[in-house]
Amino acid sequence: MILGQFSPIGKLPLTLPKNSKVIGVDEYGESISRNDVPGYDKDKYMRKGMTCAYVNQAGNEYRSGFGLN
Repeated sequence: MILGQFSPIGKLPLTLPKNSKVIGVDEYGESISRNDVPGYDKDKYMRKGMTCAYVNQAGNEYRSGFGLN
């Protein structure tokens, strides 16, 4: 629980995509982007509305090492 006694600091251990187009797959579910995990079709394996990363309507991008302080 954060009570304001300490400043939480840290760095992101991964890079989040700017938008969903950079992690596209073809009609066979194979990766068409070099930025994606090969062969992973998130629409097939993740329920609608479920994401594993923060999604911002403005399309903000948080690169690996982004400071959280």
